Amino acid sequence: MAISILSDLKLITHSTAAYKKHYPPALTDEVWRLERIGKDGAFHTRLSAEGINTVHDFLKLWAVDPIQLRGVNNQDRSY
Repeated sequence: MAISILSDLKLITHSTAAYKKHYPPALTDEVWRLERIGKDGAFHTRLSAEGINTVHDFLKLWAVDPIQLRGVNNQDRSY
């Protein structure tokens, strides 16, 4: 009978590296790379439904019509 003991074994995986945010995000990056927007989160889903898929799309709408962008963010909130 063989017994093996493993101590201090550390598994390193790079599977989450593709989902990390980086600073500064490029204009061609997906919009979820921005801070406070989670990948496949509620806000990301609403932005995608409005056709806002990249950081460039987000900034363009923010510059042209920030009220519409605010509306996308507050769609499901009732104040």
